[in-house]
Amino acid sequence: MLASSHGSPKLINRYIDEVEKMADWLVQQLTTLGATAEKRDIGTHELAGKQCKLPSVVIGQLGNDPKKVCPSSGNG
Repeated sequence: MLASSHGSPKLINRYIDEVEKMADWLVQQLTTLGATAEKRDIGTHELAGKQCKLPSVVIGQLGNDPKKVCPSSGNG
């Protein structure tokens, strides 16, 4: 959908660069709050015959008390 509404892979790559900056900011904020956080690369996607990098995802954890783990919902 992003491709059809915003045009070329070059333009989309520019948006992805901005998303990466936002992810860096989020990792910094989470770390400041005491969480562990990191960005993870999820690869590329072919768009208009060219490979475009997908934005990283942010993985984080706040605390590690096993007594506070959410129970399984059973939907899994």
